[in-house]
This record gives sequence, C-alpha cells and structure tokens, in this order.
Amino acid sequence: MYCAPTEVREVATQITAVAEPTAWTDDVLNKVIERASRIFDLECGVAPEYFEAAGTNATEITVDGDGTNYLRLPPYIPGSLNTTLTYPSGYSALGFTERVGYLVRTENGILLAHQFGGWYENVPITVSARWGFEATPADVKHAIIEFVINLCKEVDPASIKLMNLDNQPLREKMPPRVQLVANKYKMRGAVLV
Repeated sequence: MYCAPTEVREVATQITAVAEPTAWTDDVLNKVIERASRIFDLECGVAPEYFEAAGTNATEITVDGDGTNYLRLPPYIPGSLNTTLTYPSGYSALGFTERVGYLVRTENGILLAHQFGGWYENVPITVSARWGFEATPADVKHAIIEFVINLCKEVDPASIKLMNLDNQPLREKMPPRVQLVANKYKMRGAVLV
C-alpha cells in the first residue's frame, strides 16, 4: 500500500474543510488504499507493490539484452548495483557504466553510444541490486491519497452530482491528476520486478 489511512484522513480534512471523516475506518481505508494502489499499478503496467520501499537485501533479476548499447533496468537504490553481471556459459563479460536507469556499453572505458558491440541480443543477463525505491515516490503517494478520497466520495450519495441518461453517476477511471502521475511512470517494454 502506497499511503496510510492517517495520511488520507489528513488530506481529506484539509480539502473538505470539515471534521475528520469518521466513517472512514482504518479497515475501510486500508481496503480502498489497496484497491487504488493496485489500479494505479495496472495503469502504469507494473507489478503489484512496484512503488513500495525497497527491501534491505539485494536480489537478482534477469534482463535480456536487445542488441543495443543500452540495457534498461527497473528502478534500484543508487549504490546497491553489483557491478559483476552473470552471463550464460560461452558469453564473455561486457564493459559498461551506469547512466540513469541504464547500463551503457563501454569498450576500454569509452561509451559505445552509436556503435556496434551492444548487449548480447536475447541473452539473459543476471543483475543484482536493491530493486525499487528508498520510499514510495512522493508524487505516487499523493496521487494514491487523491484517488482514495475520490473512491470514498464516489460511494457517498451526497457527493455524486453528475448523472448520465440512465440516472447513473458519471465516474472517471481515475482522477485527471492521478492519471498524469500514472502516465509519468507508465512502463513501455521495461523489466518488471
């Protein structure tokens, strides 16, 4: 879960300028937070709990090379990447440097930005690091808080105002600001942890 019930109540109170929403018990809010977090994960195209704080131990993942000089990695804690990669037998170790979420191929310390000699295509490369984030990113946390408040209010008849032709409430998949944050993190062909 990407936020706590107390955080939701605090923001809901600030937004609505009314007393703390007492009907929102911790049990109810935890269920709605879990739902909102999983919907957000699905919208981003990532595994459940992707935005949780990273564990304390390094773990291994396998990433397939694609023939380019850039090996895209999921988020990891800076300084936790083990620079010794594991390749299948018959493949020699390749030189690389870390650059903003990628391992970039090097030859004798020189970047191979637009030259041949990239990562072995369709060859699994095992990488070890503490995968994830130090803490849930602040923008994700705030998006989930807004989404939870929206979900809680949409079941409250007093807050539903727009109706369609069948007199059913009009609901968005997710609030626009939440969608903007999801779009920022949306994964396109990345490795999921």
